[in-house]
Amino acid sequence: MNILVVDDEMLVRTGLRTLLSSDVSGFSFAGDARNGAEALELIPLMMPVIVITDIVMPGMTGLELMETVRERGLLAEFIVLTSHRDFEYARRAVEMGAIDYLLKHEIERDTILPVLQRARVRLEEQALKRRGTPLPAASRTTKTRERRHILLRVNAVGDARARRGDESLSSQIVSLVHQIVGREVSITLEGVRDGGVWHFTVQGLRGDPHRLGERIVRHLAHSMNLVVRVGISLPEPAGSARFFDFQFCEPGSVIIQRAKVAGDSIPGDLSIVRSVRRKMERALEQRDYETVRAGLQQFAQELQKQQVPRVNAIGETTQLMACFLALGAGNDTGLMRAREAAGLDELLTPLRTALDELAQHQETGGPTVPAEIARVRDLVQREYPRHLSLEEAARVAGKSVTYFSDFFRHHQGTGFVEYVNRTRVNAAAQLLLHSNDTIAGIAAAVGFPNEKYFSRMFKRIVGVPPGAFRSGNRTPSDGDRTR
Repeated sequence: MNILVVDDEMLVRTGLRTLLSSDVSGFSFAGDARNGAEALELIPLMMPVIVITDIVMPGMTGLELMETVRERGLLAEFIVLTSHRDFEYARRAVEMGAIDYLLKHEIERDTILPVLQRARVRLEEQALKRRGTPLPAASRTTKTRERRHILLRVNAVGDARARRGDESLSSQIVSLVHQIVGREVSITLEGVRDGGVWHFTVQGLRGDPHRLGERIVRHLAHSMNLVVRVGISLPEPAGSARFFDFQFCEPGSVIIQRAKVAGDSIPGDLSIVRSVRRKMERALEQRDYETVRAGLQQFAQELQKQQVPRVNAIGETTQLMACFLALGAGNDTGLMRAREAAGLDELLTPLRTALDELAQHQETGGPTVPAEIARVRDLVQREYPRHLSLEEAARVAGKSVTYFSDFFRHHQGTGFVEYVNRTRVNAAAQLLLHSNDTIAGIAAAVGFPNEKYFSRMFKRIVGVPPGAFRSGNRTPSDGDRTR
């Protein structure tokens, strides 16, 4: 039975989440809200639900929340949280129909369980009156039912967290997924991985998994304005949570695992994808944009055909994006979008946008960037292994340091130091793939002062540490790896 916790204090919400996530038979933590307004959004999506709410909160008190829920005809039973000084509020809450109250400083398993049991009895009685049928028994076991993985990747998760807050976003996603799969299905949140993938396990899933995935996509778009991609595995033991990333390049918003992913092997031939990417890089150097456009189409086809894992697909794409940035096309936002991509189309959109930008400049006959910027970029491409200062770049551009800094950022879409670091990381990526030098040696060769700083910059720009990039992208023909 789902429980929603409403309290403006993070420590209280965290404590109840921990308590309700432990072995409290028949009950499960479904999410939390920081205030009454957030709770009113979640309660209709989680019926029937037990709401454990603080009484004194900014904006809307717990008593006002109870009253609003009753007025709207929503099915929810309330347990209120209080302190000694707010006891009169607790008495009023019970008079309004709350199951009971709990003193915040005395919340333990032994004190909360009897209250939850009383809430369950009341819900069962109400269910009998409404439908003539009882709620599913708390003792029903799900151990013998098939277990699957559901993975939910949120597009542009950084923007979503900025709008809603990290805790609120996660709790609302969990609550909605619980509601969508239904009460007959046992679902557990295993964690959030890669920064934006919610990993659930489910037991007792019936019907067409693809339709379930489509419902999740549709409901999160409608209720939370989120664009998501869903993967649903085969039943265990064949099921794997890793198939989602291995089939990252499949089209569509819902991926259903059709066959077992064997071991840690990478499916398909990554060297084919890498060959197409290198061909595009050469065409970019020659300003042959038609060849690049044809190459992008082939690149997309091979990523899909070879079912390239997400980390490898993003690694190849960000290397290409670095080449576009070096020509003055695209921007850091496009690079960030590629690293957060939830599917093949979103992964390649920044590349297509950058190519259109270059082609438009070519058609109009206008320069891609001002001559001053072009001179500085040429300097960086030639001299990136040595120390390059902002002062030296400003002299090459013929401008003051202050003016040049803003001028470069305006035309290049990034600061000068960041541009130098990206150029060095791009060169380092090539050395990681095609040389046996140590990571420390490569860091020194491309101009980073030490391995630690290099590793931090590489992970921030590419998305994975240099060692993981090398091991995940090298093929046997590239020679032995040396770390």
